[in-house]
Amino acid sequence: MKTDRTGFTAKILYLALILLSCFQLHTLSIHSGLDNSWQYALNLFFHKGILWGKNAIFTYGPLGMVFGTIPIGNNFPAALAFWLILEVFTCLLFAYILFSKPMRHINSRPQNIIASLIMFYVGTVVLKGFELTGEHVLIFLVLCLLSLCRYTDEIKFFTAAAFITILSMFLKFSAAAANFLSLSLFVLVSVMSGKSWRKYLAVLCCVPIVFCMCFLAYTPSVSELVCCIRGGYEISSGYNSAMSCELPRLAPLSFLLPVFLLIILIKVFALTKCRHSFSYAALFSAALFMAFKHGLAVRHFHILMPLVYIYLSVYILFMEHELPVTSGTLRTVKACLCVFFCITLGISALGQEKAASERIMYLPVRTLQALGLNSTALEKINRNGSRLISEMLTDPVSSFCRKINDAVNYDSSKLDERAVKTPSEFLSAAGNETLSVYPWELSLFHDFPDTCLSMPVIQAYSAYTAWLDKQNAGFFADGKTAPAHVIFNIGAIDGRFPLIEYPNTWLELLRNYGISQSCIVSSDGEEHTEFLLSRRTPKDFVIRETGTQKFARDDVISIPATDQHCLMKVNMPLSLTGQLAKIFWNVPAVMMDAEFSDGRRISKRILPDVMSNYTLISNLALDDASFAAIMNGDLNINRVKSIRFSGDGLKYYSSEVSITFSELRY
Repeated sequence: MKTDRTGFTAKILYLALILLSCFQLHTLSIHSGLDNSWQYALNLFFHKGILWGKNAIFTYGPLGMVFGTIPIGNNFPAALAFWLILEVFTCLLFAYILFSKPMRHINSRPQNIIASLIMFYVGTVVLKGFELTGEHVLIFLVLCLLSLCRYTDEIKFFTAAAFITILSMFLKFSAAAANFLSLSLFVLVSVMSGKSWRKYLAVLCCVPIVFCMCFLAYTPSVSELVCCIRGGYEISSGYNSAMSCELPRLAPLSFLLPVFLLIILIKVFALTKCRHSFSYAALFSAALFMAFKHGLAVRHFHILMPLVYIYLSVYILFMEHELPVTSGTLRTVKACLCVFFCITLGISALGQEKAASERIMYLPVRTLQALGLNSTALEKINRNGSRLISEMLTDPVSSFCRKINDAVNYDSSKLDERAVKTPSEFLSAAGNETLSVYPWELSLFHDFPDTCLSMPVIQAYSAYTAWLDKQNAGFFADGKTAPAHVIFNIGAIDGRFPLIEYPNTWLELLRNYGISQSCIVSSDGEEHTEFLLSRRTPKDFVIRETGTQKFARDDVISIPATDQHCLMKVNMPLSLTGQLAKIFWNVPAVMMDAEFSDGRRISKRILPDVMSNYTLISNLALDDASFAAIMNGDLNINRVKSIRFSGDGLKYYSSEVSITFSELRY
């Protein structure tokens, strides 16, 4: 009876925590910044009816604004309806899993439910370096549905997972890819296990068909459908190499302790007569691999472990056991879980004074020190522990209430106070003509929402591949669709060389636009120059190839001397090792060391793939003054004498580099 009461309490707590965590209605304000800009753009595009595949290419889809909503027009009611419907679905799903008679074999296992609850709680609340986001909610629900389908062999659960996968394509490409791979693995496992799999295969085949039909109803153009899918794929796959960064040296150690604890926890279940199904575990491989890629392998390494806990909470909930668990083994499980929870609590307490993004890296070293009775670490636990426990107990409810309060009390009159302002002289010069923004500060659109035009790849830094660069270049080249004016600054991220990270687009700006005004603006406490580029009669560019040469990948490459601009096209493919590294890990940064005619040497990051397009190499725009000089036809500013590729990522490319040089005359 006591066990039943414990199990019932765990079910109620689990259902409440799931509902509080999966409600992801976030109401945002407009203000400057890399991520804030694309979030505003998604909301503005939804309001204006901008068509994906035709006017926009991004990793988020037409409904992406539900992940961060700015109340423009009907955006807020649409996002609220989406999350309320998903919340009702989540409630029904987990009520069925935890309380229904058909699921008696699952919901009669208090040890599984308690462990799954703790795992989910650790992932969403204790490890505060990461908050469950909308895309991960969708993946989590698909894993639950596939687990149900495996347990009951009912097609309705697989169909529901397929529907969420189709919906994911309109929300975010990477979430859709993870969900579709999980569905495919389910069918593959069904085939290998000899179960009835044809019905599942039929539903799986319907997923791309139904998505295409829905997209064609949204915009009846096959070319735009292809462009949308290819764009989402190229941005998602290009992210792996273009945005990879060097992880802290302690990163491998930082994940050793949580993984070790996780293994212990699963082993404890094995000792309590739990039976592991490796075919079932395979269903989680796609979701965990995507978390690994986005987290540890590429950039945001603090994302990985919370997602591991969240996804594996589903695995533990449905984990099978063959014999009833005795009271003794149940006490052992509870004791191990208490120890596990206390250690995790100590980890979080140690990290209270660190930024969220640093915490998971920072904690294991401090934890090991604490285990060695390090006085400083123990003092931090004592100082922060009580405050942390209080926050952890109230965080799910307070976070939910904060979301509701932000939505109810949203004040649109405060939008402009947090947004970077467009210089008034730019708006006066543009009048009613169209404007675009380059490279990524799309929050400026709030000053001219009726006349704004966005590049297809809405932020230039996301044009990670040669094809994406060509899409933006075509936007500025087409006199019918190109904006009359461009608000431009020379900013670049991750220490990249400005402009040659999207070389074709740079050439089209040089060809079709001239500087009409400039202005000093302040953003986030820093001042920089904004230029207003205005469309003019296109320059008559003549590109004449002067020859192709082959070099070793780390050779010093002399730039041909010419009285005109020199272009180059670099053929530097990934080696087999590089291709495998890109799939399973990442490709580190590749640098280009440039030596100038005045003797200066500057090294910055490049994106080798986009440099297979025509790249202006004889003159590099490094700052506002050199950009203005090149735009005005100065052929001597920042003249490049030679270049050399370097960096940790270079070894992943072919040992031989082929470069075609050309002369640009106008």
